[in-house]
Amino acid sequence: MSPWMQSAQNRAQTLGAIFPDLADLMAYVAVEFDYERTLPEPTGELNRLRSESRGSFVFITDEGDCDNYRAYVAMALLTGNMICLVDNGDMASRLTLGGVPDAAVYQAADLDSAWATPRVSGVAYCGPREQARALNREIAARDGGILQFVWRDVIDPHLALRFVTERTLTINTAAIGGNADLLGIGSGH
Repeated sequence: MSPWMQSAQNRAQTLGAIFPDLADLMAYVAVEFDYERTLPEPTGELNRLRSESRGSFVFITDEGDCDNYRAYVAMALLTGNMICLVDNGDMASRLTLGGVPDAAVYQAADLDSAWATPRVSGVAYCGPREQARALNREIAARDGGILQFVWRDVIDPHLALRFVTERTLTINTAAIGGNADLLGIGSGH
């Protein structure tokens, strides 16, 4: 497995070199999202929580290579997603020359051809609020599954939450045919 895919910390180093103004934010977010946490559980149960990438995101900008657009791109890649850049070959070149694998970055000439990207999970848009609403309505009206729509006018660590999904794993560790009352002890019932 390539170092890029091994951990969010590796991706944060690569992206921090490409986007030096976002390096501190990438390092912070990498620590927060490169985890699997064990949650409190009742007796006889094991609960684990982890974040996973959503798949691939289509990126659209009406404001060029602005701070928000770079943050969107960096957060999506940091959290392990593939990206499809609509009409932005300069950004694609910058990313691949900086060490992002070719398989993680697609290019599309327009929005219609971007829908051919494998496993499209969402759309990230950088532009005016009115255009964001119109684009969100257009995306909602199309056939297929519901897509995540990302539009923010603030860059913060919580932006990464828009590009991941949380998964939980619950394992009942009580013996089959055992005392079911044990499960209620930890929950206060």
